[in-house]
Amino acid sequence: MGRAAGKICGVAAIVPAMVLMTERRMSPKQPEAEMPVLDVHMFPCLSDNYGVLVHDPVSGATASIDAPDAAAIEAAVAETGWGLSHILVTHHHWDHIGAVPALKERFGCRVVGAGNDARRIDGIDETVADGDEFHLGAAALKVIAVPGHTLGHIAWWSPDGAVAFVGDTLLPWAAAASSRVLRK
Repeated sequence: MGRAAGKICGVAAIVPAMVLMTERRMSPKQPEAEMPVLDVHMFPCLSDNYGVLVHDPVSGATASIDAPDAAAIEAAVAETGWGLSHILVTHHHWDHIGAVPALKERFGCRVVGAGNDARRIDGIDETVADGDEFHLGAAALKVIAVPGHTLGHIAWWSPDGAVAFVGDTLLPWAAAASSRVLRK
């Protein structure tokens, strides 16, 4: 998909591990500051979904947003040559965590997800909560609680990279909960 920093990106498709990219607005007198740039790679998985890899090229850290399909994620990792250091879970449904055990075994990656969803996510290594900041290499991702689709649903937001990974919160029946992501 390309770099997730800079100007206008618009909204991708409504899919699990959805990518919401926004325009970065700067004052005409203010030079654009150096910021960590995340590489984002979207790929098809399962029968009708998409997966997302997020990569910090400075540190080499790479996360899969959720773990829907081990074979598709392994193929995307091989295609990009990035490796897999983390799985960042948005919520506990099977099409978001089904491949966690296989990917942990294959890559030794760390699994990070919502503390109030931890009992439902096998293999979770680290828990986060609303307002926390998680570092994927040099890039800071803020955690935003977006209950609605599930009680423990979270979104991962990179204010510097102008990108948010919102899982299933922008599906029509979850629109009310997702409005928090858009207002932050």
